Amino acid sequence: MTRTTTTPSTTGRAPRRTPGPAPATPRQGWWGIGFAGLLLISEAAVSLPRDDRSAAFVHAFYAEHRGPIVAAQVGQLLSILLFWQFARALTRRAPVPSARPLLGTAGLVAAAAVATSVAVLVLALVPGLTLGATGGWARATVLTDVVLSVAIAAFATACAASAATTWLRLAAGAVAVLSLAQAALSLAQVTWLEAVAPLAFLLLVVGLSVRMLRERDRATS
Repeated sequence: MTRTTTTPSTTGRAPRRTPGPAPATPRQGWWGIGFAGLLLISEAAVSLPRDDRSAAFVHAFYAEHRGPIVAAQVGQLLSILLFWQFARALTRRAPVPSARPLLGTAGLVAAAAVATSVAVLVLALVPGLTLGATGGWARATVLTDVVLSVAIAAFATACAASAATTWLRLAAGAVAVLSLAQAALSLAQVTWLEAVAPLAFLLLVVGLSVRMLRERDRATS
């Protein structure tokens, strides 16, 4: 179904209706569920070496585990498409002042996630990398992860600003704080939040998705 807008007529003829963006539907909550599930599977496929490893170790690891690494990154790239669809559906439900920040910060999350996957794929697929280049790309994966954490914090902040319930504002705010803390700790090579913060983000997405699906249940009851 397409949302339409009415244009006033000054000639006495019937008003002209122009198409607008299609409204979101409750079933689009499955975009967020699919994103979280696919990303969890992709992350579980292989554990990448930390940046404190030597360039020689990183080079050997990527050469030995090229197949699982590439498969995991393809899964993560596909999950980004699902996240973008979820974010678009979420934006259509948001109050007008909050719609642009939601979509903009979601775009930052998607762009940072793509950059992270690209850096990993370079290490896995580009032949003949020197140890110096390997070390440089390994550091790039850390920096893109930091940028991704900051982008997630911005998206969570936008979710908190547009939330209609107190629990959702608190949950989104907690994700923002955890993600910013993870970004700062990653730069200091501290790993305390490297699992907690991403999991909190996924739980936020799942919670928002379940709210969309519950709208369908209320509509059909």
